[in-house]
Amino acid sequence: MKLTLSMSVREFCRSVKLNRIFVDLERAYADTTGRSAGRAERDSWAGSLPRLSGALELYELPESVCVGLEVQVPYYSERIDAAIYGHDSAGQPFLVLVELKQWSDLQPADDGCLYVQMRSGLVPVVHPSLQVEGYRRHLANFVRAFQNKPPVQLACCVYAHNYPERIGPLFDPQYAGVMAQAPIFCATDAERLAEFIRARVGNGRGLEVVDRIRREGLAPSRMLVDRATELIHRQDVFTMLDEQIPAQRSIVAALGHAMRTKSKSIILVEGGPGTGKSVIALDALGHALRRGLGAFLVSGSAAFTHGMRRLLGTDLASLVRFTDFFWKHEDDSVDVLIVDEAHRIRTKSVPKVIAERRPQISQLEELVRAARVTVLFMDTNQIIEPDEVGDPEQVAALARRLGIKFMHHHLKAQFRCDGSDEYLWWADELFGLSVTDEIRVLRSPVTFDLNVMDSPHDVLSWVRDKNKSESNSARLTAGWCWPWSDPKADGTLIDDIVIGDFVFPWELKNGKRGKPGVPEAKHWAVDPAGAEQAGTVYSVQGFEFRHVGVLMGPDLVIRNGVWVADPRANFRNSIRGKAPDVASIYLRRIYRALITRPLRSVRVYSADAETRDFIRSRLTLSGSELGQPSFGSRAAADQAPSATHSGLNAR
Repeated sequence: MKLTLSMSVREFCRSVKLNRIFVDLERAYADTTGRSAGRAERDSWAGSLPRLSGALELYELPESVCVGLEVQVPYYSERIDAAIYGHDSAGQPFLVLVELKQWSDLQPADDGCLYVQMRSGLVPVVHPSLQVEGYRRHLANFVRAFQNKPPVQLACCVYAHNYPERIGPLFDPQYAGVMAQAPIFCATDAERLAEFIRARVGNGRGLEVVDRIRREGLAPSRMLVDRATELIHRQDVFTMLDEQIPAQRSIVAALGHAMRTKSKSIILVEGGPGTGKSVIALDALGHALRRGLGAFLVSGSAAFTHGMRRLLGTDLASLVRFTDFFWKHEDDSVDVLIVDEAHRIRTKSVPKVIAERRPQISQLEELVRAARVTVLFMDTNQIIEPDEVGDPEQVAALARRLGIKFMHHHLKAQFRCDGSDEYLWWADELFGLSVTDEIRVLRSPVTFDLNVMDSPHDVLSWVRDKNKSESNSARLTAGWCWPWSDPKADGTLIDDIVIGDFVFPWELKNGKRGKPGVPEAKHWAVDPAGAEQAGTVYSVQGFEFRHVGVLMGPDLVIRNGVWVADPRANFRNSIRGKAPDVASIYLRRIYRALITRPLRSVRVYSADAETRDFIRSRLTLSGSELGQPSFGSRAAADQAPSATHSGLNAR
């Protein structure tokens, strides 16, 4: 818990009166965050800190009560407005979190959200009691001082100092439960707020509490570890086999060795789609947490990161981070980093700080330096962006340069695509990603169930039929060859994908307000309601479904048996601006990633007739009328849950 600025309560009140607090806080904010405070922050301090100071002066608190401002929430970028440290009358150490709000009016909406008028218009906001109670619960889960005996007591409240009276949307009965845990004090409640704080910290000695919290550090609570273990075990969709076993044992051994010797190691696990990388990653996370280690599950994929957070739940979400989170971490400050989708590591992290404070080393080196044990799961054929540089040779070279023990494992047996290695080989060869020049012909559905459709209507009908027979088992995906619009004012999605008379919407943009029940793109792959929107590779990579429909756009077509890229037909800026010969490899990997998402079957449509004919020329359709069994491990696919249960299966 980093305090941007801290002082005694008397010093705080005096500094506010002298207007010195704002200059000091702005300077400390820049030093702590690496960026200047924006207008919103400065306006918030100017409007709220004098009101908090006025309330604190109503009762004469001991000078040894400590006030912290802009307190960073561990593992997150969010900051708590004010934290007040002291002891209560029984001598118990206490911390009171205060969320400050300048709102004078709120508007409820039909979707259950609250809206506040900002300069930019009406903005959806979380109820402040939910917000500060979330901070309180998170601290209780991850700060040792709130877990160790005797625990530091933790309370929270909201001071909505411009809100006129205790009526209206802010005090709606639906929030009664959370307001009992995190009470709200409005404009006329300054005296009640002062009494609430005095009852908990009025015996002073706040620096003792600050020092103890800093000294005892961070670790997930035992209850949280047990919950994480239970959730992780639910994701086991197959027993580890063959080369998966030594990879898993190598990770467990490295964790034990790191605990005993404090030495560093890197473990690289390579494997294609469906080889069990994510299952091993989750197993490793569970092992680390049960050993009491500080561990994170890391990914460069936004959709995968948000999906995992949703799967693990709010209390565990902070264990899942993006690859750029660790740029400020000190060397060996984390026990274990488990990096799934490590092929998506970027060249460098680009935090929102002034240029001279940005990192000078690679993102890969940031991760390796931050952790004692770094576990990387890679599939270089899933690099789909020019700035994604996760590469096994770079990992090995970094280990040699830093003198770190390096272990390398390869996963081959796979559990997606009906367990058919032949299908994955065929997909690699189809898109020119194979190391051989062999031309393969796929027997469908004997080897794997794939067919080329004559119309996008046929693909969508097939996806809907699969979802009717088995809820949330299928998704429609597409190349990003059509614009992605904001929703209409009423939340209706725009039918951006237009192919002749076929129209269909993309998933809802993150942060935009859609119709009730429509998931944002970050949750499209795990929310059953995502079945009625199309997703791109950026929403689906890292996930799988029993059945996937794929619409290929004009960005990648066949001409005379050769793949021809048209990056101008793609709406991803990082690809759109590239030369065709540069963009080709990324577009081929994108469509390869889409057709290798399913466990059971896939239907493909290309907007280009020659491309449809080319894919058909690599197929032999047979056996469907005879009910022949598929080649490969259908049992593995039968055991894997559909996205209805988790949305995350073995990769």
